[in-house]
Amino acid sequence: MKFKYLITAPCLLVTLFSSCEEKPIIIPPLEVGERKVVVEELTGIRCTNCPDGAAVLQTLSENLGDNLIIVALHAAAGYDEPYPESRYDFRTPDSRAVADYLYITGDPGAPAASIDRIKFNGEEELFTYRLSWPGYVNSRVAVKPEIGLFVLPEYDDATRQLNLKVNIAPDEDLSGDIRLSVYITEDSIADLQLKNGVKIVDYMHRHVFRDALSDATGDPIIEPLTKGGLVSRSFSTTLPTNWKSKHCAIVAFLHRNGDAANKEILQEAGLLSSEVANAAPADVMVVVQATSDKACEAAIEAAKSQLAGTAKAASGSLEEEMAPRTVAMGLQKLAANIAQISVPGSYAAAEALKAVKQGLNVFMFSDNVPLAQEVVIKTEAKKRGVLVMGPDCGTAIISGVPLGF
Repeated sequence: MKFKYLITAPCLLVTLFSSCEEKPIIIPPLEVGERKVVVEELTGIRCTNCPDGAAVLQTLSENLGDNLIIVALHAAAGYDEPYPESRYDFRTPDSRAVADYLYITGDPGAPAASIDRIKFNGEEELFTYRLSWPGYVNSRVAVKPEIGLFVLPEYDDATRQLNLKVNIAPDEDLSGDIRLSVYITEDSIADLQLKNGVKIVDYMHRHVFRDALSDATGDPIIEPLTKGGLVSRSFSTTLPTNWKSKHCAIVAFLHRNGDAANKEILQEAGLLSSEVANAAPADVMVVVQATSDKACEAAIEAAKSQLAGTAKAASGSLEEEMAPRTVAMGLQKLAANIAQISVPGSYAAAEALKAVKQGLNVFMFSDNVPLAQEVVIKTEAKKRGVLVMGPDCGTAIISGVPLGF
């Protein structure tokens, strides 16, 4: 499925709906400011663990302030349907469309969140799980923005009419399918929520996605985005009477449109074949660009040989033998005390358990490992006196050696 990710923090959140009193409009200078990280949280009122995810985001928000923008998408399949006694139905066609747009292989479950719509190393989805959110968010805050984005709203509380202009000011030339998304969110809505198996009657729902003023997949920017230039878009809507305008906010951001991040790079290089386009998450893609059929065939054969572990060592090497293909084979060649596991989640548990039983500490970069399998691995690790970090461990520096970078 299609998905997108932010170009670089061209995101702005504006909360100016509280009054119809005329005030002088201060137009900010069209300069790139600090990065604002957008978190799109997949949630639902029947998701018993989602309040824990919301708490993680609230802590991040308290630490980062205006540099973190949160959007709660009530679109977690199987968890988003309101209870008969619920006062509100937070589901909307647009929130469902945004979630579908962000999926790569399918619904990842909840709570999950997309961080700047980036597919981070080791992840199979844009949506990630809450243990990884702080690290991913903090890594994005440090990235320099490429675009200035400025929202100028006008709101009449009597008619509930909202008009706004979005100005886009690139700090460098940009190309490709770039889109503008504009949302309205509402904060501090008291309603039913399942939490740790108990229905909380007046749970405070934060940052609820209410509507997309743009298309749910973003409005294409067809004008050139050149350094020092200016592109503007205007939007207009009437707020429903059951929305509290003082708790509403505008979220606007630019993003690229495309397929999975690695496939998009190949598309731009002219290397996206039908075989690559249909690759599954556990597949290895080998793409060759050559000046002749003979050179292409030779490169492919060399890749096959390396993947099979039958490639010979470079000329002059003291040994020519098959590269290790298992943990046990690796231990025969290396004096190692830690194994890094970075394979799709469906295979990670088995490899981690093998490493633990060989007396190795484990750094498990892989995610999507079922909890029951994680318990088995860590129970065995405790018995053998070794450490298991992860799953979904992120990055680490151990004895000065970086892992997972």
